[in-house]
Amino acid sequence: MRKHFFKQAGVTALCVSMALAGCSSPASQNSGQTAGSETTVAETEAPAETTTAAETTKPEDTEGVYTPGTYTAQADGFGGPVKVEVTVDANAITAVTVTEHQETEGVGTKAIDALPGAIVDANSVDVDDIAGATVSSTAIKTAVADALKQASGDDSQEEAALKDGTYTAEA
Repeated sequence: MRKHFFKQAGVTALCVSMALAGCSSPASQNSGQTAGSETTVAETEAPAETTTAAETTKPEDTEGVYTPGTYTAQADGFGGPVKVEVTVDANAITAVTVTEHQETEGVGTKAIDALPGAIVDANSVDVDDIAGATVSSTAIKTAVADALKQASGDDSQEEAALKDGTYTAEA
């Protein structure tokens, strides 16, 4: 019985060490190197070719992504419309404010408190939703995205053109 225990413990230790070796970082997997001679990826790869903005910018592209200003938009939240005010400079979102909402206090208001700052910090609406306030989060991000479309001069409506008539569907 004791022999079986040691055999099983040895097999378990071997499996654990193999699993941990597979999870180690690439820098620690440098084979054939001593501890004092680790080489990082940056040292082994040839330096990337860099291009400065002056080399790629065309004269007509110097205006920026957005027309600076403050834009408003709204989207449907859990309790009703969520209205936002988005301020941009030529290349960044500088402020996002929820100006009107009817979201549930303590639930939807968590998104109203947290998302505007996260959107400004990320300079994008591609931020995580607030847990428990998904509908409110989506409303804020949708409204901000609409305001950014206005700021970028994209006034297109991406609705499908439907012919007049009656449509039915089943699920």
